[in-house]
Amino acid sequence: FNQKKTNYLHEQRDKEEKLRIEKIKTRNEAEKFQQRIIIYASIAGLLLTFVFLYFIYKRYKLSLRQQQIIQAQKKIVEVKNKEITDSINYAKRIQEAMLMSVQEFRAFLPASFVLFKPKDIVSGDFYWVSSLSNGEVLVALGDCTGHGVPGGFMSVLGINLLNEIVNERKVLEPDEILNLLRTRVISSLKQDGAEGNSRDGMDILLCKIDLNKKHFSYSSANRSLYVYLQGKLQRLAGNRMPIGYYEND
Repeated sequence: FNQKKTNYLHEQRDKEEKLRIEKIKTRNEAEKFQQRIIIYASIAGLLLTFVFLYFIYKRYKLSLRQQQIIQAQKKIVEVKNKEITDSINYAKRIQEAMLMSVQEFRAFLPASFVLFKPKDIVSGDFYWVSSLSNGEVLVALGDCTGHGVPGGFMSVLGINLLNEIVNERKVLEPDEILNLLRTRVISSLKQDGAEGNSRDGMDILLCKIDLNKKHFSYSSANRSLYVYLQGKLQRLAGNRMPIGYYEND
């Protein structure tokens, strides 16, 4: 009986030992599996991090190249803008040289002022004065189509044509001057009403002042004349016809 009991106890201990060893093996395998998962996850995380860093680096390099291209284009634009601005500023000096100075203006008309504020560097508006030998003064105020460079071209054309008509051709009456000015503008710009042709021109008011006789006459192409006389302000509407091509005669 004692022998059997001893054998039984040995068998129980062996079983318990085997169970303990199995538990240890199972726990070790679980730990190893968990470690493998952690290692794989770490490797995957590192790979993802490297991929992410690679794309960030590629994006950074692309951004640098784009920045370099933008900077190069910006320099080109700045150079072009400077060239254009320098050209327009030079055109402004030419335009200012063609316009009479305020001092010269007041030499002919002492009780006068000039308000000239171009929207751009060069102006599509202009004023023009000519002193005649008989004590009369011609004054014109022009508003050309467009502003900036196109308007500046038109203002130079208008000043040149007025000088030609008055100083060379000796046409001295306001209505005759404007009629001839319209003909010359249409001819200069080759305006015949055809589709796509220039329809540029100007609105202009031309006044003739006889300083000796205190006589005033004017002609207007699509501009109004304001007269302040005896405490009252009067608006005198001009002819609706502009200087330049117009559908109606």
